[in-house]
Amino acid sequence: MVFFTVAAALFAAGLLWLGVSARRAHARRERFLSAPFPREWAKVIRREVPLAARIPRELRPRYARRVKEFLLDKTFEPCGGLAEISTKTAVVVAANASFLALGRDVPAWRALRSVLIYPTSFRLEDPTETAPASADDADALRVPVSDEAPRNDGESRAAHGVVILSHERLLRDAAYSGNAQNVVVHEFAHQFADTEPLFFPRERVRAWEALFDKEMARLRARDAASILDDYGADDPAEFFAVSTEAFFGTPRELRRAHPEVYAALAEIYALDPAEWEENA
Repeated sequence: MVFFTVAAALFAAGLLWLGVSARRAHARRERFLSAPFPREWAKVIRREVPLAARIPRELRPRYARRVKEFLLDKTFEPCGGLAEISTKTAVVVAANASFLALGRDVPAWRALRSVLIYPTSFRLEDPTETAPASADDADALRVPVSDEAPRNDGESRAAHGVVILSHERLLRDAAYSGNAQNVVVHEFAHQFADTEPLFFPRERVRAWEALFDKEMARLRARDAASILDDYGADDPAEFFAVSTEAFFGTPRELRRAHPEVYAALAEIYALDPAEWEENA
């Protein structure tokens, strides 16, 4: 009986310690998130992510918090011979991904654990032939290379908890303001589509899917009025990702050429970036 009493006391003490430790970790996290934005990161964003300069003043504190959350919560892994992930590269990825998470005051990227970065384009096994990563197996985050697969500059694999990017391409795309091609935004649009619709009313999701199917048909018919990249005609997932690139990169052009798509994305992301440009 004494043994069980002591064991129970130790168990209770352990729970108390865990509770205190969790509270301390939470307090440290909140202090970091509430602290001024690191100057080095701000310099990187000013130099390498000109799109961020359009963000309205009232949204900038939330944007800074989203970038911090991303860099605090997600890991970065160099792959394919890339020696390391620099602060610059990590901040560029976080800054671009955070555009998509800016509008809604809820935690973003719940399924994402790591960003894998290759030096240039890469060939990886088909995701349908690769087992998803287990929550406790860090090695499973690594996606096998395939000599037979087509080369890609980016992939999102929500089931594995990863987004995979070309270092060369992500820096090149991010550096151009007014560019409707941005591999980070594109792949995080896939990540968003694979995880976030669960948090929207089902009837709204069905309405958006019907609209995107209709607009994708326009793209497939090579409608001269469309400003979207032809890659968006491949399938609904690519249409959503390509439209998201245009929504953030060339919002006024998207609103003019595809007003219904723009309105749907403004509802989905809870943002109106065409107004950012007009008020810049």
